[in-house]
Amino acid sequence: MTLTTKVGIGVGIVAFVIVILFATGKLKFNITKVDETDSSSAPTTSESKSSSKKGSSQKAKLNSEAVSFVSKAGLGTFKIKIPVGWSLSDDPAVDFIAGSMVPTKISTGEDFYSNINIIIGPHEGTLQTFADYKANWKDAIKSQYPGVEFVADGSTKVNGMDTYVLEIIQPAPNGAPIHQIQYVYYIDQQIAAVATGTAADEAWDDFDQVVNDSLKSFQKTTDTSSI
Repeated sequence: MTLTTKVGIGVGIVAFVIVILFATGKLKFNITKVDETDSSSAPTTSESKSSSKKGSSQKAKLNSEAVSFVSKAGLGTFKIKIPVGWSLSDDPAVDFIAGSMVPTKISTGEDFYSNINIIIGPHEGTLQTFADYKANWKDAIKSQYPGVEFVADGSTKVNGMDTYVLEIIQPAPNGAPIHQIQYVYYIDQQIAAVATGTAADEAWDDFDQVVNDSLKSFQKTTDTSSI
C-alpha cells in the first residue's frame, strides 16, 4: 500500500486531539447530512440517563448504517455509526469528524455542537504496545493539562481491538466545562486510532450513552497488518 504523510500517535497527539475538539465545538455541522432512511427500522437505541444537569432531553440513538471513511495518511478504510441527527464535516487535521446539527445552549449563552473526531496513525516513540498506551496515555494528558478532572479510565475490547478508554472533564477556553470520552484503539502492531467524543458537561447525560455506543461501533474494514 502506498502511503502519504503519516501522523504518528505519540504523546504529542493528546494535546492535538483535545485542542481540535475545543475548536470544533463551535462549528455548525450541516455540511453533509447522513441518510437516516433506514435508521427507524432497526436503530440501536439508548435512553438518556436522568440527571439534574441541563440538557436537550433528547432520546439519543444511532443510525443503523455505518459511515465509511478513509485514513488521510493511506492507513486503510474504517467505519463507524454516528447518532441520528448528526452530520459529517471535514477538517484536514483529522481523519473523521461528525457532530450534532442541533447545538446545546450552554450557561455562557453560547452554542456548543457535540462532536466526535478520529485520528489514525502509526505508533511512535514510547507507544508501541497496548501496554504502553495503558501505562502512558493518562499521564500524558495529566502532564499537559494539570487541571483536568479524571472521571474514569480502563481497558476493554472493541470489535476485537484492545482499547483504552479515558473520560475527563476540563474547561474550554471560555471557561465552560467540557466533557470528553476518548477511545484509544490498538488496531494492530503498526497503527492505532484515537476517537474522542465531546459535549458540554451540563448536557453530557444526553450524549453519554449514544457517544459511547458510536465509539464502540468503530472498526477497520481493510487489512492494515502489512502497512
